[in-house]
Amino acid sequence: MFAYRLFALAFVICGVVLFIHFGGSQRQFDAKLRSVSTGEVQPEMLTVISKRASSSRKSAQAWVVFRGSRQPEIVHPAPRTTRRDRQLYDALDPGSRVTGYYFPDGYFIPQLELDRDAGTAKWVFFGGSLLIAALLFAMNFLFQKQGENAA
Repeated sequence: MFAYRLFALAFVICGVVLFIHFGGSQRQFDAKLRSVSTGEVQPEMLTVISKRASSSRKSAQAWVVFRGSRQPEIVHPAPRTTRRDRQLYDALDPGSRVTGYYFPDGYFIPQLELDRDAGTAKWVFFGGSLLIAALLFAMNFLFQKQGENAA
């Protein structure tokens, strides 16, 4: 019986931690977009050097390697989850140029950002973990009632 409560508590904690993590990612992304749109950070043209992709049965990951004025090689993950993302990745040929913005934590390339919409993910993880926790608490309650009725 105690195990159900422990697992429920673990799911709630996990959901809260992921909610905070994804919320922080979204705030960082929004802050970078604000800096770009207000002109605080100047655009820089990055040149595509190469593309790298690896795929397995479980996942497929792609990277685009750029050259910028501040760094000779910038390896940036490239999303390929949607049709638009795949088209953008396929259009990035060596020698093509993309607009990027330099921040202390690295280059921000808006069209290739993976953290575009963390708002949905944070609510899915939070809601899912609360649902699982509620189900575990309900199971605990039912098993406890069955034990009382049997005695």
